[in-house]
Amino acid sequence: MLIWELCYEKIPYENWDVKVIADHVLSGKREKLLRGKFKKEDKEIQEEFIKIIEKTWQHAPYRRIEIAKLDDKLEQLSVTYQNNLNETLLEKNDPLDFEDEENEPVSYLNSPEEQLFNL
Repeated sequence: MLIWELCYEKIPYENWDVKVIADHVLSGKREKLLRGKFKKEDKEIQEEFIKIIEKTWQHAPYRRIEIAKLDDKLEQLSVTYQNNLNETLLEKNDPLDFEDEENEPVSYLNSPEEQLFNL
């Protein structure tokens, strides 16, 4: 969730009751993964983060990315997409512009068996 929160600059499940969040996640659903309307170079890193989030959100633990691989991937991204310190970053109060903000959350149940048994 931390990477999602940093990418989308939002609080996950904001104003949701804890029971509703638990039911939502246990049913294999997660927050929305929206694609932003960014410059080409920003879109590339956004897609990389979405891939990471999808790998970490797999409902079945054995399908999730291993922590060492996650660390390696994040390190690769930090080298590939270094910040230009002179570049203006998103201002605190500027809203992010996302496509398809009305989409339903994605289910991360991986197979019919996992869906049946909520593994």
